[in-house]
Amino acid sequence: MIRTSLQSLIRGGLSSSPQNSICPLYSATLHLPIRVNDFTDFSCSLNHVENASEAIFKKREAPPGFEYFPVGYNGRSSSIVVSGTDIRRPHGQFRDGDKIVYGATQRMDYELEIGAIVRKDSTLGKAVQLQDADEYIFGLVLINDWSGKRSRFEDEVKH
Repeated sequence: MIRTSLQSLIRGGLSSSPQNSICPLYSATLHLPIRVNDFTDFSCSLNHVENASEAIFKKREAPPGFEYFPVGYNGRSSSIVVSGTDIRRPHGQFRDGDKIVYGATQRMDYELEIGAIVRKDSTLGKAVQLQDADEYIFGLVLINDWSGKRSRFEDEVKH
């Protein structure tokens, strides 16, 4: 198993690493360690779910089942990039006084998330049992998730 081999190398310390396999981060070229075909994002924070509800439905509330399971939605894998990539602020339509303008979003939302890298397909319609999770999950990564947010005032109509 790759994960077991990597863990063994790390436990052995840097001296056990193959020759020329370690360099300072500033001289390394970073790459995505995996190909991301698809992903599901889960909202487990009540505050985050209420914020999303307010942005989409103009009503600050969590769905009825929130206390029993996280809210999940499909993400856009084409937006996943390696650390250090320059990011352009998303553009869209919003209200500037009485005019509707197109431009860079005025507000951003940042989140630190944990991503699970799945290494084995599951059977469609069959739940993966907790005791079998190690067979399916290769490892975990930290993700800096950000998105453009509309201002509460961008949707208000001035009379």
